[in-house]
Amino acid sequence: EDTYTLTIDYVYSRGGEAAPSYSDEYLTGIEYSVASPEIQYYKADKAVVEGTMGEEDITEKVIYTPIHDENGNGIADEEEDFGEGGGDGEDIVIPEETPAPVEEIPYDGVNPSTGASLFDNIGLYIALIIGTMLVVIVETKKTIKR
Repeated sequence: EDTYTLTIDYVYSRGGEAAPSYSDEYLTGIEYSVASPEIQYYKADKAVVEGTMGEEDITEKVIYTPIHDENGNGIADEEEDFGEGGGDGEDIVIPEETPAPVEEIPYDGVNPSTGASLFDNIGLYIALIIGTMLVVIVETKKTIKR
């Protein structure tokens, strides 16, 4: 006798796989009865897929719809996060996090990592500036004389 394949696809009414497909082989003329898997918050349109295997492969589809679907989007209300107050379909507004206040540290002209004041080495800064100016003047005079 010949065998044929019974395949049952379990899908959500909104699309997508609800459970792995069932597949098995049956002899021609043999009756089959396969209970649809239970999926929390959803109801199958066929609780049991049953029939007699004919002389060709059979593919059945079981469609799962939400038991409670107040907004009609095909997703069970229990699986949606409506916040407090339940499934009113309103958008949830999540307030942005307020950043922690930044501690203000007054700047007194002292480098906190070295303890040096900006003016501790003022003589060095002045010498560098004067030295640079002298080099610029000397080089400029050399250029003019040529």
